[in-house]
Amino acid sequence: YRTWDGSSFSIESLAEDTNSTISWVVLKPSPVTNEMIMGVYSTDNTLYIQTWDGSSWTSSWSTVMNLSANYRGFDIAYEQNSGDVIVVFSDDATDTLEYRKRVDGVWDPSDQNTGITLGDAANWVRAESRPDSDDIFVGAQTNSKTLFALRWDGTANNWVDQIQTTAVVRDANREAFDIAFESASGDAFLVWGDDAENVKYRQFTTSWDGSD
Repeated sequence: YRTWDGSSFSIESLAEDTNSTISWVVLKPSPVTNEMIMGVYSTDNTLYIQTWDGSSWTSSWSTVMNLSANYRGFDIAYEQNSGDVIVVFSDDATDTLEYRKRVDGVWDPSDQNTGITLGDAANWVRAESRPDSDDIFVGAQTNSKTLFALRWDGTANNWVDQIQTTAVVRDANREAFDIAFESASGDAFLVWGDDAENVKYRQFTTSWDGSD
């Protein structure tokens, strides 16, 4: 890695090592400090989580996802007000969507289940922070082309508002969805390309609307 001080880049330095070839890297900055969380997925099927404290990297934890390195089955998102953070990831061995949260600087000691029933491995996972809120919205696209969404309630620290879309995506090998928010209202949109080559969406206000 290199750091930028406003006028130039530093020399290259090493973050913490992984045990195999790196396939995917996700880096997310804290909204309240100089901290960053990095997730690295390697060909040994392990997700490595590292923390930048403003001056150096340290290893936080790792877990075996069992997912093909062809897919980015994990993501990271911060709560925008508290600065707490969630890492969400697929477990191909159990076909579940798992997570670990860090609240007040303390990580969960082990993988936790989001409670959503996928029925297959989640090839693609996306987590997006709701503006001016501690909510985080997550989408998961499975190897069976099904698409799921759910909301992390950062006030209650639990998962709610879980849905499965009616229309499936066309190709499980491609990330065919995204999540974004209206800036003024904070309403969330889940948008995807379906098997009939249509662009579909669901909107969340205080709950998800009724159909694709």
